[in-house]
Amino acid sequence: MSEIDVNRGVVSRLHRETGVRVYMYYDKPGYYYDEHTNAVADNFAEAAGFPVAEHAKERYKQEKLADFTTEINRRMAEAEDAADKEVLEQKGEYKILKMAYGTAIVVDGEGHKITPMPIPLPQAKGLLDALVPSEPEVVKKGKK
Repeated sequence: MSEIDVNRGVVSRLHRETGVRVYMYYDKPGYYYDEHTNAVADNFAEAAGFPVAEHAKERYKQEKLADFTTEINRRMAEAEDAADKEVLEQKGEYKILKMAYGTAIVVDGEGHKITPMPIPLPQAKGLLDALVPSEPEVVKKGKK
């Protein structure tokens, strides 16, 4: 019985010399498996008809994007964990707290985040305005 998750999106090729089926998930280009999810060598996958060189470029790109995303998330978490967050603006119980790289978070009076991730400062100001609308101006009628 195959251990390959066919519902995940997978492509398979038959290695003509050995009769072994080689699989690759669409979301993991350049990683090849047999039916028991054991890794298959690139030259074996190439002999089965996979464009290994093309997939290797895409795999490299995905790995670098994952590294970059991890680094950005780490930096954002460090900035978020800073104890001395500067309050940029406050309306009612809501505050905009300065974060790294021109971003901010909006918190309520108890410190709970309204924005789960830091957002650009102009968006944070727009959110604060939406949460606490300005008092409408009272128009005084003058004598005629």
